[in-house]
Amino acid sequence: MNKSENIQKDVQYMLIIDDFCPVPEVFYARILHQVEEITHVMRSSKSYTLERLCGEEFWSTLSPAERKTAGRCMKIIVKRKQLPLIPDPDRCQHEYPKRYCLK
Repeated sequence: MNKSENIQKDVQYMLIIDDFCPVPEVFYARILHQVEEITHVMRSSKSYTLERLCGEEFWSTLSPAERKTAGRCMKIIVKRKQLPLIPDPDRCQHEYPKRYCLK
């Protein structure tokens, strides 16, 4: 294997999200999958943080930078309507951590 092939093997596909922040496509897919797994047991009257949606075990494996990136991913997941979630309408849009509820 030559040097060019090694470089290509290590390159990850990147998604560019709203604030021009590059996110590895694999990471975006992991966040989407984690949240998707919990949506069927969510209660419509309750709101959830991303940490709760992802689960403590998964969340604890993320670095602080990855947690911020996960939040950016979630923003796009909601904006693209990939899951039946919306930001909690009873919370200020600038309040952190963000909370999400079922549509």
